[in-house]
Amino acid sequence: MFVTSGEQHVSVQVVPTPLRIAGPAEVSPGDEVTFTAEPVGDFRIRDPQGRRGVLWQFLPGDTLEKHNPASPREDVPCDSVQCKYAPITSGRLVASTYVEGQPLSVASQVVRVGSSRLNLTCTPNPLLRGGEIRCTARAEPHGELEVTGWSFTGDGRTIERPSSEAHSTEWNGIMVVPGLISVRGRIDGHDHSDSARIEISDRTNWPAVSYPPPPEPTRSTELPYPPMNQSAGERSHGVLGRYTILTAYAGKFGAGSGPNANWWYFRAPPNFEGPVIHLNPALFPDDAFFRAQTGGRFCDREFMMRTRRHVERHERRHHDISAGYWSSSQAAAALERATMYYTGSDIGQLAEGLLAPAEGPLQEEQAKFDSGDIVRVTCTFNMNFRQER
Repeated sequence: MFVTSGEQHVSVQVVPTPLRIAGPAEVSPGDEVTFTAEPVGDFRIRDPQGRRGVLWQFLPGDTLEKHNPASPREDVPCDSVQCKYAPITSGRLVASTYVEGQPLSVASQVVRVGSSRLNLTCTPNPLLRGGEIRCTARAEPHGELEVTGWSFTGDGRTIERPSSEAHSTEWNGIMVVPGLISVRGRIDGHDHSDSARIEISDRTNWPAVSYPPPPEPTRSTELPYPPMNQSAGERSHGVLGRYTILTAYAGKFGAGSGPNANWWYFRAPPNFEGPVIHLNPALFPDDAFFRAQTGGRFCDREFMMRTRRHVERHERRHHDISAGYWSSSQAAAALERATMYYTGSDIGQLAEGLLAPAEGPLQEEQAKFDSGDIVRVTCTFNMNFRQER
């Protein structure tokens, strides 16, 4: 198969030829590939003066039938038997040269070129929670790209990028949760889309939690006196004693941005301050309730002292459980993975929601301890006294 060329047009004929073009039948858009004009058999490429130059041209068109003899030819900047060329549309390479001193032109098979596509790259990926990602949309290998929208899907929801920013070719931000970043656009009038799945790795450099030592018990007027009649002879946690500690969050929150706008996380563990062991006033010898327990058909003071010692040990154990948990690798991992999508302005609500998943294992352990360490009241409290508070 060869092509003879005149001054105004190229015609294609199917005849035996001592020249052929070797090269790929399909290329990606914009990829530079090598085509070679090869003599067949013992023929040699040379003009009457012994030179081995080759004139290369390109004929656009998907099939042989689409080649119009009047179609313009595109000169290719090559002048030897090998030509490196990057087609941007489908067509044929034409090599014009001399074989054994005779002029000859030959066309390659149809070289098919794929269409342009929308390519999304996001780096770095994966990245540590709290790290910044940079996503860029491009038309590859060429073409006019018009971005029409972005979205992020993850953590059970899909977020569309605000319309005021939707046409940007970049979307950057602090990442908190993993998910799928997607971009939509038009290239040379055609719709395209691409996406990138973003993976988030846990940080492992959490600072050690500083938990305060156990406090001395203190009288708490907020705890009510026990009632006279007890169901099943037991007291529930929180009446005779209670353990509390403050959790400080200032400067500990971080917020995502860009694809993860409004997702929150802990940048560092919260501070724990001001632990208190609250004791019911009834457990203090100078209290009217305590003095009223004189024995006989009522509880006696020895029972009240045993109860106080029990309650103190019980609440100190609550302190130790909390200190042990928040200092553990389990708590660090739970805080690291605690995330929350929140658009409100109530910091307390945000803190409660973020801390809840991390507190879950601690609450289970505390509840298990409570259920196995109960003050059993086997006597009746004397409620006939004058309250002094």
